[in-house]
Amino acid sequence: MTLSGRYRGYWEQPNFGRQPMIDLVLHFEDCVISGVGEDVVGEFHFLGSYDTQGNLVLVKKYHGKHEVRYVGHYDGEGTIHGTWYIGELWSGPFALTAEPRDVADLPIIDL
Repeated sequence: MTLSGRYRGYWEQPNFGRQPMIDLVLHFEDCVISGVGEDVVGEFHFLGSYDTQGNLVLVKKYHGKHEVRYVGHYDGEGTIHGTWYIGELWSGPFALTAEPRDVADLPIIDL
């Protein structure tokens, strides 16, 4: 799938502000998403799924720490937008955007 590759991303939370994700790589194949990255909390891996309408659900697992659920939608132009959740009490916005070199190769809709 052409969405696989390097991404830049962020999540937002009150008192933490906008926090970037670095060294973020996502792989999309057969409706399964996997990936790795790092942020202010630590190193993590993603595992989740997507459907043909561009909806996706990811679980971000920090090595030796907690998990974060990400629910989002692919906009058809290289960015996934949505909301992250830790349990029922904490949530906030996130975005994952394909690195600029990859965006030109992305189809407008290909999920």
